[in-house]
Amino acid sequence: MRKLLFALLLPFIAFAAEDIELLHHEDFTKTAQQYKVEKGARIAVEGGALRIDDGLVTRSLPIPEGETLRFHALLRAENVRKKEKAHWKGTRFAILMGKDIRAGAPTRDGSFDWTPVSFKVDVPLGIKKLELQLGMKDAEGTLFVKDLTLEIIK
Repeated sequence: MRKLLFALLLPFIAFAAEDIELLHHEDFTKTAQQYKVEKGARIAVEGGALRIDDGLVTRSLPIPEGETLRFHALLRAENVRKKEKAHWKGTRFAILMGKDIRAGAPTRDGSFDWTPVSFKVDVPLGIKKLELQLGMKDAEGTLFVKDLTLEIIK
């Protein structure tokens, strides 16, 4: 019984032990206009969440080099499906650093309610900004994003 209890609590103990610094919290009511909207995509702010229809939006963010970052957001999707002959499966919550360093949450399709999604990335020395990518690449539907945060993990 003790082993089972310890196994259940271990992820929470490890998370609590991390030294975390909030680097950025996205307030879409103030920053939606800073997103570059790719051809065919549309954005709006609804109830504090960013609504992205039928495409991808991107935004550049400054980051500290040589750190480990965690990206976290709540995502909700409606009728996300890939376009014909497309290799991307659906939703996109990802980053691009430099020319070829990518990281992100697994893609999803279909419809789903608010779901917490996160991923970590190590920032190499010399990289001082990234491109945040939200929405759908080679897919259509609607993605809602809220409570987007960027943290430094020490």
